[in-house]
Amino acid sequence: MEASAAHSFGDWIVTQEPTCVKTGIKTRTCAGCGLEETKTVKKTDHDYIADIHAPTCTEDGFTIYICSVCDKSYTEIGELATGHKYSLDWEHDYTMHYHMCSVCGEAVEKEKHNFVWIIDQEADIDIDGRQHEQCSVCGYARNYNTIIPSLPNTTSPMTVPATTVTTPETTEQTSTEASTTEAPATTEPETTAHIYSNEWQYDADSHWQACIYCDNKINSSKHTFEKIVVKDATRYEDGIIHCVCSVCGYVEYIETIPHMTFPDEPETYPTSSQTLGDLNGDGKVNSADARIALRIAARLETASEIQKQVGDVNHDGRINSADARMILRVAARLDTFK
Repeated sequence: MEASAAHSFGDWIVTQEPTCVKTGIKTRTCAGCGLEETKTVKKTDHDYIADIHAPTCTEDGFTIYICSVCDKSYTEIGELATGHKYSLDWEHDYTMHYHMCSVCGEAVEKEKHNFVWIIDQEADIDIDGRQHEQCSVCGYARNYNTIIPSLPNTTSPMTVPATTVTTPETTEQTSTEASTTEAPATTEPETTAHIYSNEWQYDADSHWQACIYCDNKINSSKHTFEKIVVKDATRYEDGIIHCVCSVCGYVEYIETIPHMTFPDEPETYPTSSQTLGDLNGDGKVNSADARIALRIAARLETASEIQKQVGDVNHDGRINSADARMILRVAARLDTFK
C-alpha cells in the first residue's frame, strides 16, 4: 500500500481582518490537494484617542479615551484642581471692589465702594476749595475737583445807619434842643447760602451737581466714559459691555463681547446651513468636531439647537460617543455618513 504524502501548506493569509469587537479569520491551502485550513485571528486592541482636559481652579483634570473603531470609552482622573490664586490687591470697577483670581478671573469679596470725601484744598474766604470721593477700602477715586464753596467774609459786616425822625413843632419849643426820637434800624433780609447735592444730575452730554434750593449748578463738565463688563462672554453667548461715565454713572451705549473661541478650533459659530458632523461650523468635518461631540456626550458642554441637528450623525436622537467615533472615521476617510 502506498504511503500518503504530507500536505504542503502555503503561508497563512488573513481573509477577514479582525477588529477590536470581532475576531478575524486566516486561511492556508495545501498546494497538492487544495485542502484549506482556517484559524481565528484574535481581536485587536482598541484604538483609543485621548481628549485631555487640564485641571482648572475648581475642577480636577481628566482624560476621556474613545476608541476610533467602536464606541467604547472610559475616563481617567488627572491632576487635582489647582485652586484659585486671588490677588492681594483690590480690583475695582466704578461701583464695586473685589479680589480676582489671576487664573480664571473669578471675583470674590465683592462689595460696593464705601466713598468718603477727601479734601484736596481747603475753602477760604472768597476762594473755593477742592475735594474728591475715595473708597476707604480699595482707594478707587472719583469726582475729582468737586468744588467746596468759599467761606463768607465775616470780618467786615454790613451796617445799616439808623434813621431818625424829628417830631414836628406844634407849639413853641420849651427847650433849645429839638425833641427827636430814633427809629429802629432796618436791615436787608438774610440770604440762604447754596447747598449742593452730592448726587449727580446729567443729560446726554454732561453732568453737574445742583443746589437743593435753586437751579444753580457746580462741577458741570463733559462725561468721562469707560467701558465696564456687565456680563462675561461664554462659549456660545455674547457678553455685554456698558460704556459708563466714571463720574456720574450715565450709560452712553451698550455693546457686545463676541462669544469665546478656543485655540484648536476655528473662530466660527454654528449656522443653520452646516453639514452633518460639522459641530463648530468651519465647513469641514475633523477631529475638532469629534472633540465637541465627546464633550457634549460627557456633559461638559451643552449642545446648541444647531449642534443637536448636525451632531447626531447616527440619527439615534442623541449625541454620544458613537457619534464622535463616526465623525472621527469620516474625518479619516474610513467611512461616510449615512
